[in-house]
Amino acid sequence: MNRYNKKYILFFSIFILFLSCLITVYIIGGNQTDRKNSYFVVDDSGYKTIFDAKPTRVLCYNLTYDTILLGIVPADYLVAKNYLDKDPAISYIAEETKNIKTEYRLFKQLGEESIMAMNPQVIFVPDTLDKNVIESYRAMGIKTVVCRGPNSIDDIRYNIRLMSQSLGKEENGDKLIREMDRQLAEVRDKIQLKQAEQPVVMLASRMRQYGGIGCVYDDICKHAGIRNAISMQGIHYGETVTKESIIASNPDVFLVSAGREYEEPKDVQFRKEFLEDPAFQHLKGMKRVIAIPDRYIYSNSQNCVYAIKGLYNSIYGPTFDMKEEKLLKGY
Repeated sequence: MNRYNKKYILFFSIFILFLSCLITVYIIGGNQTDRKNSYFVVDDSGYKTIFDAKPTRVLCYNLTYDTILLGIVPADYLVAKNYLDKDPAISYIAEETKNIKTEYRLFKQLGEESIMAMNPQVIFVPDTLDKNVIESYRAMGIKTVVCRGPNSIDDIRYNIRLMSQSLGKEENGDKLIREMDRQLAEVRDKIQLKQAEQPVVMLASRMRQYGGIGCVYDDICKHAGIRNAISMQGIHYGETVTKESIIASNPDVFLVSAGREYEEPKDVQFRKEFLEDPAFQHLKGMKRVIAIPDRYIYSNSQNCVYAIKGLYNSIYGPTFDMKEEKLLKGY
């Protein structure tokens, strides 16, 4: 081997060694940067999700989580919307989501291909979702965070914190909770009713397992200064509100959903049949049937404050100014 070849080999070996060192430094530096920017959340199921970067593409299980999400970040984070998002009678985000083209009706009917096509970086799901389904999303490489029902206003606060932490937007979440609590305090200051002064109100809902002990609606009734006839009968959320329990409660007021543009024919039929049922005609509440928007009945987001105000106004007369009713935001 001549002297020229030896020099060439030595030079090449030094170059390879230098390149290897450079790559090693780059990898270590990159890993250190990733570790520095990464964060984690522990969700309602106790599962720890690690984020290497703040998500900007989000998919939510239902209208409730869509609403909370858009109280934390703008609508361009949302990769698809629930079909109810567009209905202003039940939704506070119809305007915000009008430009989102991808729409689904039931999340559980979305196939893996549909979800992958949306390319979400994180999915927010409820604690009632089957664990195997949750794991299937994680197996697809999508970070999946389990939220609470919610079943109370405290649960709504929890979900706001969890979702804002997952997005790396804690300040937005804190600001949103502060505004929500400010309005709840405003309600408490104005409503000073003794229980004996509160009417017994029965919700007439096609969702016959809704409205009892352990759901947000029951919590809203307490804040609005009315007695929930369903919970007074000892019925829990998830248990059926029977005809017998309605008769036994003999409520002072019946609440029904106001008609809405996107409601289904079976909703209209239920309302008609309920109000015309001969078994109910002798009840006190049949003399005072109040129709209110669904957004005041099925309100599981930060905008529950308006549900409380709207419900109070419907029962007691105009007290709270609702002209500024809109999606509560923390940004």
